[in-house]
Parts: sequence; structure tokens; C-alpha cells
Amino acid sequence: MSEIGKMFKDVLMGVDRETYDNGRVLCFFTHIVYYVMAFASYIIDRPWGAMDFATGAAAIAVGFGVHLNLKSGGEAKINNVGSN
Repeated sequence: MSEIGKMFKDVLMGVDRETYDNGRVLCFFTHIVYYVMAFASYIIDRPWGAMDFATGAAAIAVGFGVHLNLKSGGEAKINNVGSN
């Protein structure tokens, strides 16, 4: 598997590394859509200001960060073999 594919798999998988985490997948696609919208606004000559873009990206990141933090208590823990 390529390094980029492995990276995406590591980012989007849940703690068990067998199933995709819906929150992480939704966060990934939300960021992709946000960046596409920002690029499209530049194409149609109505670019967002730097603070507008940064505020939106930060709001998305904080919102999903809180979601993943609150959800982390309900996920199954991985047994680390060899660790004490």
C-alpha cells in the first residue's frame, strides 16, 4: 500500500483500525468541501478574506475535535501487546 493510502487509512479509521469512523470521514469531507468552496469563490472573483477563511476552518476543526473527544470514551480500547 502506498504511503499516502496508509496515511488516509490511519486518519479515517477508528481505534480498532478495522472500521471507518463516521465522524472522521465526515470531518475529512467537510474540510474538502470547504476548501473547494474557497477555491471556487476565488474563481468567481469573490474571494474570501484571510480571516474569513481561517475562522471557518478553525470552527470546523474545533467542532469536529470536540465531537471526537466526546466520542472517544465510548470506543473500544486496543490492547497494546508488549506494553505495561
